[in-house]
Amino acid sequence: MPQIRFQFTLDSLANMSFAKIGAVGTGYAAFTKVSISNFELVYQMADLGSSVEAMILGMGRTLSLKTSGISNSAVSVPAASSGSQSYVFNQRFASVRGAYICPNRADGNGNKWAEITDLTSGNGDYQILIGNEAKPQTVLSTALNRSGILNETRRTFGSLYDAKNAMSINNAEFGRTINDASNVLLYYEPSKFIVGINLNKIQSDDSKVLMCGASTYQSPISVVVNINTATTVAATLNLILDYDAILVLDPLAKQLSVRS
Repeated sequence: MPQIRFQFTLDSLANMSFAKIGAVGTGYAAFTKVSISNFELVYQMADLGSSVEAMILGMGRTLSLKTSGISNSAVSVPAASSGSQSYVFNQRFASVRGAYICPNRADGNGNKWAEITDLTSGNGDYQILIGNEAKPQTVLSTALNRSGILNETRRTFGSLYDAKNAMSINNAEFGRTINDASNVLLYYEPSKFIVGINLNKIQSDDSKVLMCGASTYQSPISVVVNINTATTVAATLNLILDYDAILVLDPLAKQLSVRS
C-alpha cells in the first residue's frame, strides 16, 4: 500500500476550516495563496518470488484491475430560468454507480466555482433520465422532502449509515439557494447543496462486484429540473459521475489502458 507524506504552508493567518480573518466588525478575507512544500512520496514493494511471478504470467499477457473514475460535465443555465428544464449530458459509461447534480452560481460570489447552491430555491425538484428510465422513480423535491435529498446523497456516497457523517455537510451549507444574496455565501461556510442519485444495482459491498451500476452507453443522461422560482443569476449545472473502470495492464509491453 503506497504511503504519502507531505506538508504544506499557508500564506494566510487562518486554517482551512471555519476561519475568520480580521477584527470583529471589519469583515472577513479570503485565502490569497496556498503552497505545498517538501513533498515526499513513500511507497512499499513486496517481492513474492519467481514462482508467483510465473503463475501471474501464466494467467495471460494482460492483467485486469477493478477501479473507478470520476467524470464531470457542465452546461450553462441563464438567469431568469423557470419551469421544467431538461439538460442533456453526453457521458457514456458501462457502469455508473452514482450521479451528483451540482449547480453553482456563475457570478463568482462566495467561493466562486465551489459554491454549490440549490437551483430551485427550495421550490422545485430534481430527477435524471437514462434512456426512458427515471432515476429515482419519485422526484427529489426541494419543497416537500429536502431531507430526503440529503439522505439520497448520503446513500450515493455510501455514508447513509455512517454515524460520523463522512460527507461533512451541515444544515446551513445544505440550505443555500441560487437566489441567496452574496453576503450569505461565506468563505468559511461554503454552500454544499449536492443532489446525489444512487445508481448501484447491488447495495451490498459493491467494491467486490464488477460493473454494478447503470449503463449510459446507449443514451445520454438528462437532468430534469423543475424551477418554480425563477433564478435571478446565471448558473452552471455540473453533473459528476462516479463510474466503474477496469485497468488493463500489459507488463511485457509496459502499457496501461482503461476500459469504462
